[in-house]
Amino acid sequence: MNDKPTKETIQCFEKRLHDESQKILDQLPTKIIELDTFEKQLLETNSKIQKKCEEGQKKVLTKEKEWQSKIDKLFEEISVDIRSMHEQIKPKVFSFMNDLDKMVLFINGHVPAIEDGNNFGVAVQESIEKLMTEASSGAYNFLREIPKYYNQRSKMERKLQNHEQLEVGFYHVLIELDRKHALSLTHKLRSLKNLYLIIFDVITKNYQKIVQPKGHTSAKISLY
Repeated sequence: MNDKPTKETIQCFEKRLHDESQKILDQLPTKIIELDTFEKQLLETNSKIQKKCEEGQKKVLTKEKEWQSKIDKLFEEISVDIRSMHEQIKPKVFSFMNDLDKMVLFINGHVPAIEDGNNFGVAVQESIEKLMTEASSGAYNFLREIPKYYNQRSKMERKLQNHEQLEVGFYHVLIELDRKHALSLTHKLRSLKNLYLIIFDVITKNYQKIVQPKGHTSAKISLY
């Protein structure tokens, strides 16, 4: 049986993985800078949301003239801001997860055959892979928080409609929900940036141990 086509296919895949992994490493500093700039923009949006939430709390407490319609208008503005934050953050989280998946596969491609002794490089590979896997899992869990937020908010809005006698309490809960979610989005984005920085630092400091865990070329592909 001629397995040449299969070998060529694997080699093409390894070459593509090599190129993609190198591109990701080369682009990490740029992505970190871009995320730092984006974080500043997100902080400004979050600051606006926090001020609107504070304004809403005051209107609920004082019950000034037409306070309900004014709060509803504030909620509409906050909703637009939060939705904008979601739409900007999600592509960056997807890109982060995609980068990590490729880098984990790249590291796995350099895991040597199991043998006794001289396994420090392999331990480094496993440690970095664990860091990336946990980071990717954290990013996935963060994405799950977005629909949970909308679900919680819609439930609270229904309760507000069905229990008008308790509207003050429900308004407070809605405001706090928006406030905390906006803070969480800002925090998660900062965590994403920091993880990129940590991963870049760990990989660059341990690059040779990743591609040559036994101190010699032990895998089919290499970035150099």
